[in-house]
Amino acid sequence: MKLDDVVTKADTPAEFPRGMNNFRRQFADKMDIIDVKSKSIDTRVYFIVEKTGYVRYVAATGSDKKHSDAAEAAVRRLFVKWKPATINGEPVRYLYTFPLTLKKH
Repeated sequence: MKLDDVVTKADTPAEFPRGMNNFRRQFADKMDIIDVKSKSIDTRVYFIVEKTGYVRYVAATGSDKKHSDAAEAAVRRLFVKWKPATINGEPVRYLYTFPLTLKKH
């Protein structure tokens, strides 16, 4: 993953069409249901929203490998163009972090 010119802070962050609630809904629709043994699973999904608005370099880490893999795959299945992040009005490569916690009751 090339991170040379990737930013984590921008004047305007990258934006999913119709907002983050829409992203969460679509992400949940794409997420495979897995058998979870523990009561709580924490995962962080990282991806770059390119200057073009397309997502690349998706990676996920967390307390459960299967859940991390499923979360990574869910983001890859979202073939949606984002509004790119900008600095001084110019599009920039933006590292997006999406925290995800699953709790069993």
